[in-house]
Amino acid sequence: MARLGTRQLKIEIDGTEYWTEVSNCTIESADADSDFTPFSEAATGGSKDYILKFTAAQDLATASLWRLMWDQAGATVPVSVMPYGNAVPSATEGHFEGEVVVTI
Repeated sequence: MARLGTRQLKIEIDGTEYWTEVSNCTIESADADSDFTPFSEAATGGSKDYILKFTAAQDLATASLWRLMWDQAGATVPVSVMPYGNAVPSATEGHFEGEVVVTI
């Protein structure tokens, strides 16, 4: 697999593409905050939480990502990160997809 750069990376949040408004996009992991870890999770390293972090351009327009972040703080929204910028994921150029809780 080729190393990833940010020139092709696209991000889609709640069905809208925001690739022109995002820079410095990372997905980070941390141990999950849990009172209970079953043996099955402990055997594979424990439960993890994943955090999508990025820098967004400050733009007060109604349809901007910056505005979505402020208006939807606390909401859960679907997200797709396309590292290669491809609309359809492939076996060699996949996407990261899931739901995130919007925090600022």
